[in-house]
Amino acid sequence: AAAGEHGSTGLCPSPLPATATKVAWQPKRVYKYSSLPDLWNRWYREYVDASLPAVLVRYEDLLFDPERTVAPLCTCAGGRLRNGTFRTVEDAAKTRAAGHRTITDRSSALSKYGSERERYRRYSRVDLDFVRRAVDPELL
Repeated sequence: AAAGEHGSTGLCPSPLPATATKVAWQPKRVYKYSSLPDLWNRWYREYVDASLPAVLVRYEDLLFDPERTVAPLCTCAGGRLRNGTFRTVEDAAKTRAAGHRTITDRSSALSKYGSERERYRRYSRVDLDFVRRAVDPELL
């Protein structure tokens, strides 16, 4: 199965051990990855190992505590978050028209990612074991 195909779990992509993929980040150069976790490791490892200053923001921090996550970023960039102007968007960012079967708004994402049980319940044991072995623990 290639990235984007559904395995027996119905999740995209699954099974994870079979997600070898090629990506053309640049038009004439194709990068090969043994799996999606391999792509993820190499992508984020470049940020962590870079010699230039960088700020990494986790999706989960934006989801669970967006204002407290964004305020220090504004300060770091030389600005400030004005009191009372922060607005959390509750609507889904994607539409079914864009080809997505499942649409998740902020409340749905909070329910899904706020519970460890919900986060992992649909993944197969094979996928979870593979991720534990394949993902660089320094990047988590």
